[in-house]
Amino acid sequence: MKIISSLSAIAIAFVLLTSFSKKDSNPEKLPKLIDKSFAFVPNGAVELEGNSVDVSALYMSRYEVTNRQYAEFIQDLKNEGKADALQVAMLDTAAWISGRGLNAPYAEHYHKHPAYAEYPVVNVTKEGAELYCEWLEQKLNAAQANSEFQYEVRLPTRAEWVRSANADLKNSPYAWGGPYLQNAKGQVLCNYMAIGDASISYNEESGAYEVIPGQPSMGVAGYLNDAADVTCPVTGYAPSNFGLYNMNGNVAELTSEGLACGGSWKSPGYDVRNLSYFETQGAAPNVGFRPMLTLVKK
Repeated sequence: MKIISSLSAIAIAFVLLTSFSKKDSNPEKLPKLIDKSFAFVPNGAVELEGNSVDVSALYMSRYEVTNRQYAEFIQDLKNEGKADALQVAMLDTAAWISGRGLNAPYAEHYHKHPAYAEYPVVNVTKEGAELYCEWLEQKLNAAQANSEFQYEVRLPTRAEWVRSANADLKNSPYAWGGPYLQNAKGQVLCNYMAIGDASISYNEESGAYEVIPGQPSMGVAGYLNDAADVTCPVTGYAPSNFGLYNMNGNVAELTSEGLACGGSWKSPGYDVRNLSYFETQGAAPNVGFRPMLTLVKK
């Protein structure tokens, strides 16, 4: 599927949207260009740490924000002379080197080489991601000032993110359904770190990997055996039932609470579940984001 990289095309397509209701919204009513970029998530409830949380209907980006899209945002800030915003939004490319030394070439090439244009942007702070959402919101609203709707773009809450990842699957730890990271043919289903055939989790406090007892085997032998070096393209694996790509693994995704959900390319199998999350501490090479939007009557 070709990624929509032109925000102006997205904005023009929004003009065609004529109605929105949290109760009866139909994703088939969306213009084709919007349908390619945002997926409808109906209202529903999620269980978080034993609490049921109701989530209203929303549209979630089908893809993690790409290097190409974020570069367009950065260029606009430069063109408009927004020095303060630019300082917040700039990527911390040196974060590639702070982990394993073998990632040093990514500091130079990942965010600007054309080969990585459709890979997820990483090394962005929560504040930078929020500025991107504000910028996209302004683009959409400016393109259709006469519309009866106002478009709100932001980072999702963790509950909204989990609802989007869960779809309508029952008791499934992953967005594709089922407890395993491989299909019947032995193909891995997301970009994660496979370090054994047990259910492995990384303990942030001790800095050690641990076996989770009582869980089905979710890994396979080998390291990064899905053939991705670090990240993979934002359409690298099959979409979920809601049409969302890479909700598990690839890059952990920022939420409005400052949490990163879904695990990443450097997470073991247990840590790429829908419910997996960790607190972010600045920019990191395994953290990106995807925006969500809602439509509100003016």
